Amino acid sequence: MGQIGRQISAIIAMAVGAVLLPVLTTTKATANGSAQVTDIRVSNHKNKTRLVLDVTKPVDLRYEVSADGNAVFIDLPRIKWSADPFKERHFKGLINDFKFSPEAAGGRFNILTNGPVRIRKPFFVPPKGRLGHRIVIDIMKDRSATLMAKQGSEGTLQMRRTTSLAQPPPLETDRMVAGPGAMPRPAPPLPKEPIVAGHESREHQVAEGRQPVSARQHAADQMRRQTPRPMPLPKNTMRRQGHGGILGFQNIYLKGQTGIAITPEITNSGAGNENTMELDPGFSLTGGLGFDLENNFRVEGEMAYSANSIAVVRGVGNGSSFNTTYTGGDISSLAFMGNLAYDFPAQSRFTPYFMGGVGLVSIFANDIKADGTVISDSSDFVFSMQLGAGASLPLDDLTTLEAAYRYMETQDPEFGDQRGIPFTSEISSHSLVLGVRLKF
Repeated sequence: MGQIGRQISAIIAMAVGAVLLPVLTTTKATANGSAQVTDIRVSNHKNKTRLVLDVTKPVDLRYEVSADGNAVFIDLPRIKWSADPFKERHFKGLINDFKFSPEAAGGRFNILTNGPVRIRKPFFVPPKGRLGHRIVIDIMKDRSATLMAKQGSEGTLQMRRTTSLAQPPPLETDRMVAGPGAMPRPAPPLPKEPIVAGHESREHQVAEGRQPVSARQHAADQMRRQTPRPMPLPKNTMRRQGHGGILGFQNIYLKGQTGIAITPEITNSGAGNENTMELDPGFSLTGGLGFDLENNFRVEGEMAYSANSIAVVRGVGNGSSFNTTYTGGDISSLAFMGNLAYDFPAQSRFTPYFMGGVGLVSIFANDIKADGTVISDSSDFVFSMQLGAGASLPLDDLTTLEAAYRYMETQDPEFGDQRGIPFTSEISSHSLVLGVRLKF
């Protein structure tokens, strides 16, 4: 065990550098460069209006709705807008207009609607066929807001009609753009309405020496003077998209796993150490950092520890013969692996995946004894590879559960017996693990 303390710091430094540097380099290269909105499409459905943004790569996204429900704000930090200006093909369903303000919140997409609305949580769609990355936003009528507006406008029938015909206020259209060269569309002319001002009659207004104002103009002026009070930003972001990432990197996840480690019979060979060892089932612990490439592939670096106690020793060890179950000590390992995983397209809530990895592992023969005689207490540092398969189950946008099987094979380590004479071992292991991934 003394050798473990002397070697562990060097092992961790070397392995972490070798395994995680390629992962971080890949994530940094992907994160560089701004995403672009290349096109926008609108389709009207029975109970919603769907708006689709074509983007060049995944982006962060947050959303809010104005206090009156007549505008939707989509924050797209550090994004560039190269889509065409607003056209008639966009004027559908609940959408009156849209604007993009590059200065607000680092990039804000404003959607103006023809009445109070609510939106489902926007979600991200990965590339498929000729289609690239897409952001999907579903807009629906907010019937609760409409009902409250009707209840709040109780009074004369004329005032209720005036309120229902009011137009939504403009949202700083002089600072918004909708693609190159876009200009805000003029508001449609207001139809003639009876002249009122609250509950006052036209004759009363004239008698007081005030200029009569139409009901619709009066309501429109009131709406324009109202500054939309954005609701607090919800903490949820679009599906399969990060919440700011870690250290500037996007689509990062942390993972942890625990399970059962099974090491088959070990065969040792060397002068005075021709024996076999059977081991009891043990445990394994795994932690790692991964990066979702958003094309069904994931790359990750991980550190895994496992230990199995010695159960039976048969043969010659340290120059003595044994055939006993009176044993002590264990075989443990500390592995640093770089993995590549592929998630198969899900046909249900479960997503099957396959993974493989290579790396370095330090294997320790810890105070292995037979009938009270110490056979070996040493360690070696060797290359290893692993293969595995499993299935994951997303609980929400952040948390994913997974269950997996893994097989690891190592280069034959070389240990030393108590006499200092070296011998080699053939070691492999199987693991059944349960774990969780937390995405940022």
